[in-house]
Amino acid sequence: MATKIATKKAVEAMPKVIPPSSPFASLLRQSKFAAFDPTIRQTYGAPASHIHRGNYGLKRNINVRKKPEYITLKNYEEHAQYIEWSGAQGQVSFVKRVEEANVQPSLVANTPWYTGLGPVAVSSASGIDSEFCPGEGTGIGMSRKERNKAAALESPSPSAPPTLTLDNFSVKLGHRGRGEYGSRPSAQYAESKDGDAFTQPNILAMSPRVFNRYLEKLRELRPEFVAYLEKQIRLRRAQNARREGLPEPDPNAPIDIAELAAEGVNANLHMMFLGKNSEAQFHASAGDESSPSNSTSTHPNAPQPIRQQPHKYAGLMYSAPTLLESRYTSRPEPGIILQSSNPASDRYTNLDNPYVAAFAGMTAQLRKSQAGPSVAVVYDPTSETGIQLSDKPNAVSDENLHVPPSRSAASEKLMRMTTLELEAPPQVVGRHTSDKPLLATHVRPHVVVESAVDQNWRENPHAPGTMEYNGMMPRSGKFATGVRSSTLSMMNNNARMRGRLGANPIPTKGSLNNLGKGGKEAMTFDLLQTLVNPQNSASFFKTRPVWGQQKPSTSSPKAEEEKGEKEP
Repeated sequence: MATKIATKKAVEAMPKVIPPSSPFASLLRQSKFAAFDPTIRQTYGAPASHIHRGNYGLKRNINVRKKPEYITLKNYEEHAQYIEWSGAQGQVSFVKRVEEANVQPSLVANTPWYTGLGPVAVSSASGIDSEFCPGEGTGIGMSRKERNKAAALESPSPSAPPTLTLDNFSVKLGHRGRGEYGSRPSAQYAESKDGDAFTQPNILAMSPRVFNRYLEKLRELRPEFVAYLEKQIRLRRAQNARREGLPEPDPNAPIDIAELAAEGVNANLHMMFLGKNSEAQFHASAGDESSPSNSTSTHPNAPQPIRQQPHKYAGLMYSAPTLLESRYTSRPEPGIILQSSNPASDRYTNLDNPYVAAFAGMTAQLRKSQAGPSVAVVYDPTSETGIQLSDKPNAVSDENLHVPPSRSAASEKLMRMTTLELEAPPQVVGRHTSDKPLLATHVRPHVVVESAVDQNWRENPHAPGTMEYNGMMPRSGKFATGVRSSTLSMMNNNARMRGRLGANPIPTKGSLNNLGKGGKEAMTFDLLQTLVNPQNSASFFKTRPVWGQQKPSTSSPKAEEEKGEKEP
């Protein structure tokens, strides 16, 4: 009896809700933020010791003979208790190759992705706002009230400078007053336009029911949209008339609805209107005091909306390296020059059509001026097989398959990626997604040949700080000794002078004036080569006698003995 009473009291004393083991678990339950969209396919990898067993951390092992290193899952487990997966080795390798090139991507203008990004597309900032990156000073992710405060602090109202007279003139303080000597004037910021394109809802990720509700909201905005179109078109017509010096049109003249539709589509006014409407809804739900639709006070702990701002480069690369960082943190990799972009016109014209090169698993553009000398493409439309065969003597080809034995050495070059333009990112959500979304990605890489880069970009191709970098003579400007590069170029082209100095020893100090101007310059060139390149100093002083000495003998000991016997 006593045991039952003690058990009953213990059960009653137990808390109704088990407290969380840590504050993070409680915050995670109360939060409304999803780490990722469940409809986006996730890529999983495993160490080599687990891959051969098919263990990728899932509920069941994957039993196939050839197991890939990375797999992509649509769902963690289907309703019929099976796992649908596909290989993702090629997609992961593509992202790794882009990261290894270490080149900051750029966007192709006037594409759907470029237009849908809004102001992030034309901003130098990435638009990322987190605890570790609290904004980059662009106003992205701030409310209207915060943007107005930031603009007032960054760009104060300009004031007229004080009148300079003899009474208030001071050489020590300068013309701007105390504390302003040497300071730069405040930067002028352009006013934000009312028609800037902002982010919009992703209609591809909407379900049919959500999409129908979105269409109903757009139909309700039709009168407001027509008024917006008419206002913007009148402003544009007035600006064009003032620019061309024509009389301004009547502001009260009616405009046909067909003209509104045609001019609105050409100027993308519908995109601007949708972006403006979505921006107003975001600030209204975020509790913006300046929004008229949100005049009532909200709860201070109310959940804040999350801006649907996609990454600028769709997650292709999160770092932003400069051109200098890309140059010295990446190595040139081998690439193949496949063909000319327009081989038919190259036969009759001298147009600078770029080459098509294979680099890092992508087809890139290579300008002819940056391809270097002795370029031979792989594809040749004038040949019988369409492929340029190798010039190796021991090459054997199969005439039936029309496959060359090996590529020509002139078509293989060490290349670097200079720019990577993103045209269309992969579609990861929606009804038209595939198992391999990277196949729908459109990028435009541009490469240059490493040897041509050194010749075109900088005069010294060696790494800074090395002996080769310090010992190489500049190709332009003046030397430390005062000899101009034009003089050295003249001496390099004068083969007769170089041959005479190579056959005869350098004369003594007394007969230096007998050399003439060309001999002095040529000898100065040899001395400069020795000074700037210490590796040649030993060979130089072995073959060149010092002042007042005779030329050292280069004959063999046997010839010296025969010469001594002939002498009396």
